[in-house]
Amino acid sequence: MQTSTGCAYPANNGNESVFVGMYFTQTGPTMSIQSFDENEVLCEASGVYSQLGRNGKFEGTYTCDNGDACSTTWFEMNNRAELFSAQMLVTNTTTGCTTKGRVTAMVPLF
Repeated sequence: MQTSTGCAYPANNGNESVFVGMYFTQTGPTMSIQSFDENEVLCEASGVYSQLGRNGKFEGTYTCDNGDACSTTWFEMNNRAELFSAQMLVTNTTTGCTTKGRVTAMVPLF
């Protein structure tokens, strides 16, 4: 579930649940997150990961193939057997939207 506020186009404000596919890569503190939504919009975030006790934090910027440009912070990141979860804050400089939400994902076993 995510909540968007402050959008230049008021119809974009509100709550929604969305399906997003994600792919994470990390080398040391450098992390990137590729994602795509049900409308096949592809986004790529790049930034820095830090460990905060048992939780992780990611801060960075991302761009999407639909022209969106954003800054993002993911916190309370947890990865355990077959499950990833985090909270996120995204500020979209293109649309003016600030989006807060929780990410929960199944992690496939290979």
